[in-house]
Amino acid sequence: MNQEIQYTDWGLIDYKDAWDKQKILFDGLIERKSHFEYTRKEFVPQWFIVCEHPHVYTLGKNGQTNNMLIDNEFMKK
Repeated sequence: MNQEIQYTDWGLIDYKDAWDKQKILFDGLIERKSHFEYTRKEFVPQWFIVCEHPHVYTLGKNGQTNNMLIDNEFMKK
């Protein structure tokens, strides 16, 4: 099967906005694949997304705020 890759450059984008846009694309694929008329031979879009976002700090699944090496005032900003 020959599939094309959809290339898109979102440029500088807020982390949450990029996450939301990716979720919309993903949910669309799941919706399409869940329909009974979908076959493995049907074209399903594939994306290559390039983007950049301002720095974010994440704690991860088991992280705690005391693991952060920055003070509370900085985190509030």
